[in-house]
Amino acid sequence: MNPLKPRMGKKATLCVAASIWIVGTIISCPSLLFFTTYPMKDHILCYAEWPDGPSNHSRQEYVYNIVFMLLTYFLPIGSMTYTYARVGLELWGSKSIGECTQRQLDNIKSKRRVVKMMMIVVIIFAVCWLPFQIYFILTSYYPELTKKPY
Repeated sequence: MNPLKPRMGKKATLCVAASIWIVGTIISCPSLLFFTTYPMKDHILCYAEWPDGPSNHSRQEYVYNIVFMLLTYFLPIGSMTYTYARVGLELWGSKSIGECTQRQLDNIKSKRRVVKMMMIVVIIFAVCWLPFQIYFILTSYYPELTKKPY
């Protein structure tokens, strides 16, 4: 949006990328530490055994699921909504300079398609990941859901 403003340097960009990987690794650590497998008759069951109790009965798991939902669902949606809204307002509100030619009208129409596509990306992300996030919160309140055949 501001092509003449200086961009982040190489060092800052690498720090941001490294931070994202470090946070992702930290978020994933409970899976490595607390999940175990149990052999069943016809399959192997992957099960969480938290320090304060088994999966779906653990307060630590509930807190982890809330933090996980905030960091991997609401933070990305908020970030995408904010950045895409800023870009979208800039693109949508752009006017042609001088006399409006067919090429300028096509350019404006193309920019508006990009804005619509960005909105669709956010909506698809939200719709696709919401059931996954809600499932783990619901199983904390209703552990019997994990025993359902579906």
